[in-house]
Amino acid sequence: LAMLGGRRSVEQLMAQADTIPLHRLAIALARAASDMDIEALMRQPASEKAAIATVLACGLRHDVLRIPPLLGIAHDRRWPKPVRLAACKALAIIGDRSAADGLHRLAEKESDPEMQKAATRAHKRVLRRAVGRSR
Repeated sequence: LAMLGGRRSVEQLMAQADTIPLHRLAIALARAASDMDIEALMRQPASEKAAIATVLACGLRHDVLRIPPLLGIAHDRRWPKPVRLAACKALAIIGDRSAADGLHRLAEKESDPEMQKAATRAHKRVLRRAVGRSR
């Protein structure tokens, strides 16, 4: 399904989300989904697992256009903690400097130690990648 791509493939993947391991689902979504599919899945995920897979797929796609929504998810305490943690991971994978300030603010202001640690690690990774690209 990932190699076929398209809306129908994405629909089938999401219909089977509970039976597919999370890492495989994220990889398949990264390959199969269009920008419009990702956008729709981020707005209304069917489940927590679907939200995590979609967020991670953004990271795997190195989708710089999704940095603002990913930062929003990471900061928003209304999202389940695993989704927020996945948003930090996705931002670290993308590694774009534009996420650095938002991650730094999250690391400083977050009260949950696990979220704080994830934001700090993502921030450091973004800064390392930015330094590596400038050389």
